[in-house]
Amino acid sequence: ILIIKSLSKSLGVPGIRLGYAYSCNQELMKYLRGQVPIWNMNSIAEHYLEIILKHRNALKRSFEQTAKDRAAFGERCAACPQVERVYPSSGNFLLVQLKAKASLAAQLTNQLLEKHSIYVKDVTEKFSNGKNYLRLAVRLPEENERLVTALREIQ
Repeated sequence: ILIIKSLSKSLGVPGIRLGYAYSCNQELMKYLRGQVPIWNMNSIAEHYLEIILKHRNALKRSFEQTAKDRAAFGERCAACPQVERVYPSSGNFLLVQLKAKASLAAQLTNQLLEKHSIYVKDVTEKFSNGKNYLRLAVRLPEENERLVTALREIQ
């Protein structure tokens, strides 16, 4: 078994390429180390790692707060009239299935952007079941509430 983990998104820095590979198979790990260039990390990523390690407690608190915010946001989204289902998540986003109506996700996405300057991602095309889906980022509670309020206003 080989575990490959990206840290970029989980640490909130998708522009910095960070991650690791792990396996109990020592031969595989030795092989991988032989394949990785000596300078396999740029100076920005290395500096970021040094900083983030000094702030582990703050990072832990941030993850805990995001989990609370995500749960509250999910409950509020589930109560919106257009929402069929909010899927469980461990990330900093929610996958929301919309009630069946052709191109509802595209319409909502456009209206949220045009009327409220809120961008949400329409991920309908990633699914083949004919249903509509949005990917909603978990943000600060007031921003989450602003999105829920805007969703409720749009028919």
